[in-house]
Amino acid sequence: MADNSLQIFLNQVFTISSERCGLIFTDKINLLRKERERMLEGSWKVVSPDDLEDNDKQAIFREIDFDTLIFNALHFIDRNEYPTYLFEVCELAIGFGQFDKAQRLLSLIQDQYREYADKNLPPKVNQRFGDIAFYQSDYKTALEEYEKAFQLYIILNHLEGLTAIKNSMAIVKTETGNIPQAEELFNEALDMAKEHGFKELQVKINMNLGNILQIQGSFTDALSKFNAALALVSEDDLVARARITHNIGIVYKSQHRNDRALTELEKSIELSVKANNRYQKGLSYLEKAEALYRNGDLLSSTALATSAFQIFTDLRDRLSIADVYKVFGLISRKRNNNDVAISYLEHSKRINEDYHNPLNLGETLFELAKLYEDDKEQDLALKNYQLALSKFESVSATQKIKEARQSINGLMA
Repeated sequence: MADNSLQIFLNQVFTISSERCGLIFTDKINLLRKERERMLEGSWKVVSPDDLEDNDKQAIFREIDFDTLIFNALHFIDRNEYPTYLFEVCELAIGFGQFDKAQRLLSLIQDQYREYADKNLPPKVNQRFGDIAFYQSDYKTALEEYEKAFQLYIILNHLEGLTAIKNSMAIVKTETGNIPQAEELFNEALDMAKEHGFKELQVKINMNLGNILQIQGSFTDALSKFNAALALVSEDDLVARARITHNIGIVYKSQHRNDRALTELEKSIELSVKANNRYQKGLSYLEKAEALYRNGDLLSSTALATSAFQIFTDLRDRLSIADVYKVFGLISRKRNNNDVAISYLEHSKRINEDYHNPLNLGETLFELAKLYEDDKEQDLALKNYQLALSKFESVSATQKIKEARQSINGLMA
């Protein structure tokens, strides 16, 4: 089935633009669309570009539509309001995983319209640059952008912004294995959010603390944090509910309660589809693929993992791609194709090493060790178990530390 998320995104950009710019703008855009299609379709009937299929033509139309909307809106919106409009579209683009477009809009605000922007907008621009870098696993750039935003929020004495940035910095610290510093930042942010009544941030921080507790194997406490977050979220906030149910599913998967995990992950997928949030849908596809693998449904697992791979490739999320490779490796091992499994796991290992992700690297090393143990390669198995153990220890992943030590002891017995 063809992905229509770009068309849905453009429809929403058109709605935002029309509401801000009025009927004359809407009529002009519709006229430009008709003229554009007439001109291009006419030329393609005479000389068709090499290997350009109907889907490619539609993609070109949509790219032109986006640029046309953004450019023409400038002539219908007050210059002082234009940066805010660009930021609104940027937020929409991030939600749809259209990161290149979001970055272009942020650069426009920063480079060409900064002097017209509201004083609270510049730190938000750095914040969103940081978010995009994080989604693309560029943690160094993410922290740099968050620090720029943090300094601007200090100047503005913007307490909600400072709370949000502390939360974002803590997330990066979590992903890079600096758990103690992450917990400190999360708790500081949660205290600020409670003190000043920042409900939405309380939701996010509870979720993030739940993630750390899950990593540490404190599953009951993790579920408590996730349920606390869920209680603060309205039924209409589909994106937040999708993220929370996704995380609850992960806890159940970690407890090997696969049926409960699948129920929660399916909820997350349904919510993500309704919210048109492709990134979250990909994450839940991936977790559901692993749960299905554990249940022995290798065909469905492979299909979901492949769909997730396509999404993360489009979004350039290398760390999530590494997780997909890990699942492909697990499936191949289950099919007794250990050579292919090792190849997939080596891909996952390399990406996690490149992006310095100790938890995911440890999980991949652990699976490699099990494969080598299957193949009676005792020395390689022991080496990888020990490497996995060191990675788990670096992020205080208590349950995984226990499993790695048990495997090492069993191998050496």
